[in-house]
Amino acid sequence: MSTGPTIETWTSRNLTDAAVMNRRIRDVNTWLANPPAAKVHGKFVTYTNSSYGLLTFYAPGKETTTNTNRTAFQTVSGMVVVESDGVTVKELKAPKAGRYRLTIGGAATAVTSSGGTPYDFWVYLGRNPEADTGESVANNAVTSGAWTAASNYTYLGTRTIDVTLAAGDRIRAAARMDGSDWKYADTSSSNSYQTTSFLEMRWIGEVP
Repeated sequence: MSTGPTIETWTSRNLTDAAVMNRRIRDVNTWLANPPAAKVHGKFVTYTNSSYGLLTFYAPGKETTTNTNRTAFQTVSGMVVVESDGVTVKELKAPKAGRYRLTIGGAATAVTSSGGTPYDFWVYLGRNPEADTGESVANNAVTSGAWTAASNYTYLGTRTIDVTLAAGDRIRAAARMDGSDWKYADTSSSNSYQTTSFLEMRWIGEVP
């Protein structure tokens, strides 16, 4: 039921039977209890100074860390778009038109120390980018924001936005650091950086 149940209007003196009650109550509440949603964990990538980097993720169950905080999933098949290698994910896809909550989070690591003056590190969520590049994601961004410097090397943060998506709309993530080459979801810095780096899409309602 990836497109959701049909919302029917109750009228006075409706005649109901089991099929009508199931359709109007059971099916609707089942949908609302488990709406379309997907979450994937960060896959290590590295990019050069001042370049827009496309962020990648693991297909659920393909993560390399043994960290018990893995929470990747999809409630509707096809929301997680897996590349031909069977492991890499570059985008999440909306199975149904509606309002969606998008969240990108995680850890980025500068290759060289900022020396006490934080670099600029920006993250972007883009809708239906034309090209398979981080710059295309940034050019089609529905939101962007800076992450906070936690040290001379590490940048942490999350970014959340509620957007209206059509069925089949694709969401990708990208980032850019000015001042140093950089890495995303680098487990050599911390094993937790893979599981705390993530992209999530969740249907939250119909469009009025």
